[in-house]
Amino acid sequence: TTTTTTTDVAGFVAHGYARVRAAIAGAATGTAAFSVYSGQGGSLRFDLTATGLTSNLQQALVRERASGAVLANLTMMVEHVQGTLSASSGWHGAGLLVNLGAAAVATLLDNRGEVVLFTSALGPQQAEAVGTVEMQTAVGVAGVSATHQLHPVTVAGQRAVGTAVVWPVTSALLGVEVTVIGLSSPLVSAYLHGPAGSDSTAPVVFNLAPLFGSSQSRAVGLWSGLTATVRTQLEENLVYVNVSTQQNPNGEARGQIVGFAAEAETTVSTTTTTTTSTTSTTSTTTTTT
Repeated sequence: TTTTTTTDVAGFVAHGYARVRAAIAGAATGTAAFSVYSGQGGSLRFDLTATGLTSNLQQALVRERASGAVLANLTMMVEHVQGTLSASSGWHGAGLLVNLGAAAVATLLDNRGEVVLFTSALGPQQAEAVGTVEMQTAVGVAGVSATHQLHPVTVAGQRAVGTAVVWPVTSALLGVEVTVIGLSSPLVSAYLHGPAGSDSTAPVVFNLAPLFGSSQSRAVGLWSGLTATVRTQLEENLVYVNVSTQQNPNGEARGQIVGFAAEAETTVSTTTTTTTSTTSTTSTTTTTT
């Protein structure tokens, strides 16, 4: 038996992000993007990508920093992604959680939340990676994926997925963080492009490659070239991330940056499909805006 239910979640409040880093010595790192809604009893949409974990991910939680109280459990929506390059393997998840409650929403909006990743090697008492959730009204977020490309991508490249966030530091300075995994081959370029919607292409706005450095999965840094024109393009959801590899030089993973303006998003639609048989029950949630 298959049952499909579609629910509109209204009441956009704020976007946010977390820069996930190793809680102890290690190479764990990642990026998480969040959107908070007041509808459906308090809702949280997330996109999380992490790499460099020492072992299998056991739990991915959003908690209150001071008390450790769990605000949202992301674990069931996060899966392992194996790239052709070992440095480009990791964990990714995206989805929508509803009925968090007013207290959990308030905690997140007060910037008292954190993302915590637990692995099998360290167990449930010692987090391997953690990141403070920073909620703002002007944060651009993007789910980066090979499925968003407008041209064919090689079979190996179709696993590419990631998370990108951008935020204004000053009127001319833009913070940027991108984590991408599952790449088919060495990364050769990465750019912000604009102005264009998700169904078209545009010239380069900013070269992200220097921010990746020698990394095959992570870019983090500041761009001092933020102009009024580019800011307007971000506010109108007309800037996208494009990551290219040796196998896919025109682009392997792409993601449209949305939400840089607080009024840019007001409703998210979630479709939940539940399939039941005599042997198993599965539930999958996907989101569209």
